Amino acid sequence: MMTNNASQRRFLVVGGTGMLAPLCQALPPKELVIAARFVSHHSQLLTFSNAVQRVELDYHSVPSANGFLQNLALWPNMQSCILWVHSPAQSFSQAVIQAFAQRRKPPHIIEVLGSQATPTDLSRIAKLNPIRRTTVRLGRHQEPTGWRWLTHREISAKVALPLMKDHPMLGLDRI
Repeated sequence: MMTNNASQRRFLVVGGTGMLAPLCQALPPKELVIAARFVSHHSQLLTFSNAVQRVELDYHSVPSANGFLQNLALWPNMQSCILWVHSPAQSFSQAVIQAFAQRRKPPHIIEVLGSQATPTDLSRIAKLNPIRRTTVRLGRHQEPTGWRWLTHREISAKVALPLMKDHPMLGLDRI
């Protein structure tokens, strides 16, 4: 069911809510939709404003994934979609891109890949569809004492870079 402010929703984050919590907290709550399983990172989720629209999504479940894809129409003014989807579920990401590509003005797709993720086939799908796509590959950081994984804040800042180009007034540089 469409809420009164569904047309205000401009940002969609699919997956990665734990590691992307700083980014989600920096985006305007009334303009944000978070789609995830919401099974972990409960304490971080409690810090999100009630204005954030939360959508249950298990993209490994066909009924859940199909229901989500049908509900994309509820947000007609989506401008940016961050996809953090495990590589084995690449067909779900492809379906999201194809659904958004049907719009007159598709959102910018920002695909997040972990450091161990294999390259995806989304480039081909993006080229076949009129859509703008940016890939953000995460990794680890070299320190004098050795390697360490990126923090949630560093991950969010890296994913925010392409968003800042599209939305410079959001103040995402403060993540």
